Amino acid sequence: MAIMVNAIDHIVINVADVARSAEWYRRILGMEVRVFDPGPGKTPRTSLHFGNQKINVRPRDADTVEWFTADHIAAGSDDLCFLTASAPEAVVAHLK
Repeated sequence: MAIMVNAIDHIVINVADVARSAEWYRRILGMEVRVFDPGPGKTPRTSLHFGNQKINVRPRDADTVEWFTADHIAAGSDDLCFLTASAPEAVVAHLK
């Protein structure tokens, strides 16, 4: 069975300075900056909202346990997070 991607859920960008980067996106591109709680014991996260889209702003030196996709710790790198109706196991099997 083929996997069908329905949409981009969000993008994660790595930055050297979260506050400075978020302020640039707010001031220059008019995005709304939101800080949210990812759960007990975790560091608050910053996201940028515009229309129905969201960009999460990850510090370049993020904890790789808390940000499990942060294995390429360079400012300017990013993650794309897609939405699909397929079960996670089906996606993994398809990619293998």
